[in-house]
Amino acid sequence: MLTGSLIFLMILTLPVSCSNTSVSSGPDNDENQNDEQYVRPVDLPGFYVEDRHILDRCGEEVIFRGINRMTIVLDFDHDESGRPYFNDLATREIEKTGANAIRIMWMMWRDVELVEDAVAPAIELGMVPILEMHDATGDWDMLEEVVDYWLQDEMLDIVKSYQEDLIVNIANEAGDGSVTDRQFLQRYSDAIKRMREAGIRTPLMIDAATWGRNVEQLLRVAPDLIIEDPDRNLIFSWHPWDTGDSEAQRITDAMETAVEEDIPFVIGEFSHTSVGCVGEVPYHHIMAEAERLGIGWLAWSWGPGNADCETMDMTTDATFDSLFNWGLEAAVTDPNSIMNTSVRPHSMTKGRCRDN
Repeated sequence: MLTGSLIFLMILTLPVSCSNTSVSSGPDNDENQNDEQYVRPVDLPGFYVEDRHILDRCGEEVIFRGINRMTIVLDFDHDESGRPYFNDLATREIEKTGANAIRIMWMMWRDVELVEDAVAPAIELGMVPILEMHDATGDWDMLEEVVDYWLQDEMLDIVKSYQEDLIVNIANEAGDGSVTDRQFLQRYSDAIKRMREAGIRTPLMIDAATWGRNVEQLLRVAPDLIIEDPDRNLIFSWHPWDTGDSEAQRITDAMETAVEEDIPFVIGEFSHTSVGCVGEVPYHHIMAEAERLGIGWLAWSWGPGNADCETMDMTTDATFDSLFNWGLEAAVTDPNSIMNTSVRPHSMTKGRCRDN
């Protein structure tokens, strides 16, 4: 989701591409021909996927029930000399919901050294940090530059330091409605290769194109992208921001397809409405179907600060006590809310596996 000072209204005019374009071939890779003989590396340091399931380093399944936080623009104060420092208030308040994951918005203009300040508190509180780079939102040409940012030495050091507990979301919503299946496969294959060769062994989360909305393309290309990853450790994320009478069925169809095809799949962003507070996103249906099918989700967003639509804010002042309306339902009161369905991995709450 575009946020803060960014402009959102362009999204409303762009349709979701639902083409049945076939992904007939991807980058040359011997593993394409020998996938049945593939053996997963035994040295993955943290979370990993098995079929469609996300497991922690101890082999315990984790179904994300979490919240997005616009950390990069909301959670940094400044000392007397003007230097930024992280304010962990929102992280501590999100923890009170029982969330087992927090998706942390980051951008390239912020000093890399501050990433650790945002990631470490989430882990200390037993939540999985999903670190996402927001600069490529809707901009396909920015994806390579975002990967360059991940691969600078200081960022690599941080990722490797927290790799037991971290999820790397390569780029938020990269690409508009013009991205073809072949382009999506090729560019993300290149990104995966570069990141793995640099030593990033965490799960890599990949958002749908068309500002996160094109789930049909995402599910078509996902099987080929999984083969391109030597670690077979990818998670695919849809942001269902479309509205209308057919959206509930589309949500069910997408989730059931992911289950049937063993695709590791999550709802990375959703709210009760779309950009400009237009229309109704069937958020109750998203939560209910996700619970029925064992699929993770992350609500957008904790707030306050949603310039595209103020009512997307789940809170009025970033505190648990100020949760209201749809945010209160998603976090606490709905039968399928975070508080009613979230389970935190033992490895993060206790720092060890259950049998140790």
